[in-house]
Amino acid sequence: MPAPELEAQLAAKNAELKTARAKLDAIDKRLEAGQAAWEQSAVTYQPKWEVLTPGNLKAGRGVTLKTLPDGSVLAGGAMPPSSFYELTGKTAMRNITAFRIEMLPDASLPGGGSGRGAGGKGVVTLFEARMGSRKVDLSRITADFKSEESELDLVVRPVDQLKRGWGVNPQMNQRHYAVIETARMQGSGEEMTLSFRIGNEYEGAPVGRFRISVTNSEYPEVIPAEMAAILRTAAGDRTAKDAAALTKYFVTHPVERRLASQEVARLDAERRTIENKIPSTMVMAEMATPRDTFVLVRGAYDKPGEKVTPAVPAFLPPMPKDAPDNRLGLARWLVDPANPLTARVAVNRYWQMYFGTGLVKTSEDFGSQGEAPSHPELLDWLEPSRTAGLAGHRIHSVGLGCEGDAAAHSYLRRLPSGFQRHGSIARTRSRKSPDCAGAARAPAGRDDPRSGAAGFGTAEHEDGRPFGEAVPARRTLGAALGLPGQETFRTLHGRRPVAPQCLQLLEANCSAAFDDDFRRAHARVLRGAPPDEFHAAAGTGAAQ
Repeated sequence: MPAPELEAQLAAKNAELKTARAKLDAIDKRLEAGQAAWEQSAVTYQPKWEVLTPGNLKAGRGVTLKTLPDGSVLAGGAMPPSSFYELTGKTAMRNITAFRIEMLPDASLPGGGSGRGAGGKGVVTLFEARMGSRKVDLSRITADFKSEESELDLVVRPVDQLKRGWGVNPQMNQRHYAVIETARMQGSGEEMTLSFRIGNEYEGAPVGRFRISVTNSEYPEVIPAEMAAILRTAAGDRTAKDAAALTKYFVTHPVERRLASQEVARLDAERRTIENKIPSTMVMAEMATPRDTFVLVRGAYDKPGEKVTPAVPAFLPPMPKDAPDNRLGLARWLVDPANPLTARVAVNRYWQMYFGTGLVKTSEDFGSQGEAPSHPELLDWLEPSRTAGLAGHRIHSVGLGCEGDAAAHSYLRRLPSGFQRHGSIARTRSRKSPDCAGAARAPAGRDDPRSGAAGFGTAEHEDGRPFGEAVPARRTLGAALGLPGQETFRTLHGRRPVAPQCLQLLEANCSAAFDDDFRRAHARVLRGAPPDEFHAAAGTGAAQ
């Protein structure tokens, strides 16, 4: 939907994003020239790590933590089913790209291993890092060794139901490490305090001795096995796919490229924020070439049967010859004067609004599973296609008992006695009033001497409301003319609205604008005005 200011901001942000992406592409092309030199030492490359001096050690639940001279931490004390180690470390490193956690064997631990479990088993189930109060986003984890049952990704993306992570059994008595990369480089060069939280939720296997380090190396992780295999293959023997994968791995790591990529990500996030503020709505468009549609054999999507084209069922009136074979054509067919089905359903709904029960009791189902009309001739007589579009006036005249409509009352006098269950209409034949204004105002079961109108009697609707009960225009004519408020549906139907949100929206947006039209139209119906005058009064609001 139109939002000029936001659209201008979005256009400016798109221009910034385009420039940033062009810069990123230029960096990629420039870096490719240095790939051959990098390949010479890529497999044996070792990043430089800075060991953090641990501080503020916490564990709880009877677990003790002790700092050793080499910067590692040794756990002892109780062994609860699960525990978490918390510690801090200070560094002034700029552009941190990864953290490293080492599992170190110790003679004081079972079997001289690195864990406190049987045989020195230990499993890290969680690794979290914070810079101040802000959580550091972590992208991935790699390890120089892992046990067969290890689930490395769960260390940085834990799942409550799976208490697994990184373990090193059966090599518990050897040093091993895992590298956790940051999603964005951290650190400005000024000293900062990092906080860490390490989970031990694999019962019976808490970590015994560990150490944490940081690095700003461009290639901090353990080189993936697939990349190592490609590097060991001569350049001339590599497939095009392998060569492209190696180039992508190489160019995504340098600091210059990381910074440019972070800028693109930042601008793209800002663009999405602006875009999400622009009001939008769902729209549909027909395909230039309609997709082939088939009958699915037994409903199986992969078993197409006979090819079919858009059409209405053969037993219904056909679509107009000039109607397009799409949703627009179907909509026009639904409201075509030559199609009596929609009009009959609408008339039945009007009848239900006035008298509580439709001529077809199952107003939501006119098909073979619904009930037959109680008075089919009456339904035919009220059908708009038979009354040159005046059914609106006729149904409201009947509903309000207006004797000003001679045709309506001529028909009503011929109704069979079985129609007595629609009590209010049967009683309109014996009223003394020449108009329906008094009848609409008269309380059920009593005469109103001021209007000279007889009451409708004491017959009741299915919801217990007496037939002929006076109701405000907004609850009768307003609903019938297309302004069905939620209260209207609940009060007159005794049914729950199908889409209450839609009804509330109509009520809020339309009622104020259309009230005057409806009141004028209602007044004309009450005094038995001719159809033309009625439609002139109601037509403007209803058409809108």
